[in-house]
Amino acid sequence: MKVGVFFVLTIICIGVQSVNLNEGGSINDLFVTDGDSDHESMQYSKVKKAMQVEPDFARRLFQVVEEKLQVRLDELSIHGNSIIPTVTMKAIEENGHRLPDDVAMKVKKHGVLVVRNTLPEEEVQQLMDDLHNYLLINNIDTATYNETVYEIYWSQSQLRARQHHNMYMVQDALLKLWTLQVPNLNCSQISPAMYIDRLRIRKPGDTSFTLPFHIDGGGIERWSDPVYRKVYEQIFKGNLDAYDPFAMDYRIQAAMNEEGHANGCTFFREATWYWMLRPFLQDVPDQVMPGCQPGKTFHVSERWHPKLQGLVSLPNIEMGDSVWWHADLIHSVESEHKGQDPSSVFYIPTGPKCGVNMDYLARMRSKFLSGETPPDFPSTTTKSNLLIALL
Repeated sequence: MKVGVFFVLTIICIGVQSVNLNEGGSINDLFVTDGDSDHESMQYSKVKKAMQVEPDFARRLFQVVEEKLQVRLDELSIHGNSIIPTVTMKAIEENGHRLPDDVAMKVKKHGVLVVRNTLPEEEVQQLMDDLHNYLLINNIDTATYNETVYEIYWSQSQLRARQHHNMYMVQDALLKLWTLQVPNLNCSQISPAMYIDRLRIRKPGDTSFTLPFHIDGGGIERWSDPVYRKVYEQIFKGNLDAYDPFAMDYRIQAAMNEEGHANGCTFFREATWYWMLRPFLQDVPDQVMPGCQPGKTFHVSERWHPKLQGLVSLPNIEMGDSVWWHADLIHSVESEHKGQDPSSVFYIPTGPKCGVNMDYLARMRSKFLSGETPPDFPSTTTKSNLLIALL
């Protein structure tokens, strides 16, 4: 199978709160257009009232946030995607399975990382050849298949990529960036927890698969769930610099899917201040939470988040590279694949071994053994009946 750019696209998921969705669907069902983002709900009004954020306080604090954010935007306009930290697999291995200090510092600032040569090119090519054969056995020809995201989870190629020792090493290095202020015996940063996701093969010239600016890991839950809200409590107290996006104490206990999500920006700390405070400004209707809509990812719109539109593209990604980002990072998919070969992506999220993730692993195991769609994803009977990988 001929492939162009291949990379492993991964989200650092802390605290995967799972739901079982029985209806069919696709990844496109998770997103809204800009015009659909103003969902009104009495629940949103109740959430705002319960949080007791004074409008004048929010307005003054938001002005400070906009000033700090503008500094980052100016840096972005000058440096572009050169600010995105990049490291080689060899550098991580030679540094005791840790990110070099300068790289770790940049990751904590920007919330994203590119790891070069995560998997050797020849191994990646073999994975793709085997995947192609797997699909053909199941009567799927990538040349004529109309979808870009394949609702496929258990192919041997995906399993081998997830369990590759280099993948484990990178995940281990990333989890070491996170901190626990209060020791938690039910959480381990030593052994990453595997999360099962699908794959993408985008044909050259494709314009149908376009994902708007969004954030994974829940929508209204960041405000409505009392535990999840504690992740951001320093922001609401006005202690902006005290907010630590890599503190996992409350993330590992948070409910991230109260409204049935089917899944659980490089100046991301300042951006987080911005979109977390945005609902409390006086121009936002009482029953609106900008970016929130039931069953959808958090949508970053030009109307409500005009300063968060300055995203940059990733640097060139080569076969076997991997891209990792923080669960609060704003991201999107370009409107057109302008390359000359298919752009193939294995989604391989990870997180720590904690209570909610261990519960997920137990339910995921039963789905694996039966060859069914894993938790968090819509059941797609025509695709879940694919031949399970021969182990």
